[in-house]
Amino acid sequence: MADRLLGDVVLASNRAASTVSLGLHAAAENLLVKALRAAGTGDHDRAGAYVARAVRLGFDEHEKVQPAWSQAHMLLFGMVVDALEERPDDDHRWLDAALTVLADCGDYARTALLHSLAVVDHDWQLERQESRRIRAALDGVAWTSEPETSPPGEEAERIQAILQILDVVASYDHALDLTRG
Repeated sequence: MADRLLGDVVLASNRAASTVSLGLHAAAENLLVKALRAAGTGDHDRAGAYVARAVRLGFDEHEKVQPAWSQAHMLLFGMVVDALEERPDDDHRWLDAALTVLADCGDYARTALLHSLAVVDHDWQLERQESRRIRAALDGVAWTSEPETSPPGEEAERIQAILQILDVVASYDHALDLTRG
């Protein structure tokens, strides 16, 4: 009976941690979406302030990730997946846009976009040509199943890393718009 009581405490603790975790990630996503909007209007100081607030949310001990970093990756991954899944058959513009953007992004954004493409290549049934193009972009780099749990460096570097990823989200969205005519 003592084991069961302890098990109930652990279960309740995990539920509480999960709720806090969900809140941290929702707050980070909200702030990052606001940062994207601010950057889209040219207000880069405001975008940086939103990202700084997201970074200051701290580390999510339950999920073992930094929520702002994780949500930046998820915004990019979600955009790539949405473009892939919404495309008509034999339409490669989702990938054309990603590879176009890849040529001009910073190191953090490049890593995030390549990771998104690697996951898509692994988890979706792509046409052979798409898979070959992604693997060529990866150029033999070994990828883990998950990105780093936290951006490197001090707060200023973390903010810049996340801003890079948000910039590639906006650039990818713009590149997709150009392909839609």
